[in-house]
Amino acid sequence: GMAFNTNPLSRFSAFRTTDPREAHARVSGLICPHALHLGRGTRKVDLSWHCAGLGDAEFHWFRYGVPTRVDAVIRSSYLVEIPLCGSGVTRYGGSAMESRPGLAIVLSPGGRLQTEFSADCAKLLLLVPEFAMLRQLRTMLGAGCDRVVEFDPAIDLCGSGGASLQRTI
Repeated sequence: GMAFNTNPLSRFSAFRTTDPREAHARVSGLICPHALHLGRGTRKVDLSWHCAGLGDAEFHWFRYGVPTRVDAVIRSSYLVEIPLCGSGVTRYGGSAMESRPGLAIVLSPGGRLQTEFSADCAKLLLLVPEFAMLRQLRTMLGAGCDRVVEFDPAIDLCGSGGASLQRTI
């Protein structure tokens, strides 16, 4: 399948740590509060995190380096999760989706997420604040929107719309 072992944000290193407590605290601050579960017998992470802002949005690239599970409730942002290599499973909105290169997952504000990934998994995240998404929708629709817009969570990056998104990113 498709795999991208390069880090598109390699020039924008945020931090690197082997301490799971530091990893948890930093990622909670950057993305959202969450529970971090390491694979059985795993005591340390090898977390590499990079991020860059683009207007109101942020791009994040990360690799935990060990089998990991994250449980979270997405707060006030939309999160587009783009696996670049490795594999896993993301449970969201009552369904379980394979997490792999070629398939992006869109998480809407208020959604409950559980995602597991392999040691070799690297992901690119696009974080778009809800206010920025609603402002953009208002511009496109010419009218306001009074509720959270929820997207279909799965995006096939090989399909026409998904391929356009991948090229844009």
